[in-house]
Amino acid sequence: MADMEDVITTPAGVVAEGLQAAGHQPPVLIVADNTAIARHAPDWARSFAALGWQHRVRLSDGPADEFEADAIAAEARHLGARAIVAAGGTATQAAARVAAARTGTPCLVLTD
Repeated sequence: MADMEDVITTPAGVVAEGLQAAGHQPPVLIVADNTAIARHAPDWARSFAALGWQHRVRLSDGPADEFEADAIAAEARHLGARAIVAAGGTATQAAARVAAARTGTPCLVLTD
């Protein structure tokens, strides 16, 4: 199993396979900014569907404040997320990291 925070370098079209290879399990919460969603959401959908994995994409495109981290943590709990993937800029990554720490869920930073 990966550490509490890892960096996953994998093409967007096979992100679920990369998570599986790293020992992670579904469901997965992807926390992403507008740019990452616009570029990768269809690829993420295909990748997770190919494995039959449940995932959800959450837009996080504002400041990495306590309210955003709390909202992400609440969504991760509601989903029962076993991993949080951060895709996007530094504010998105920061909010995802704080939410992961609050939920005890591994945080993975997706880079392309």
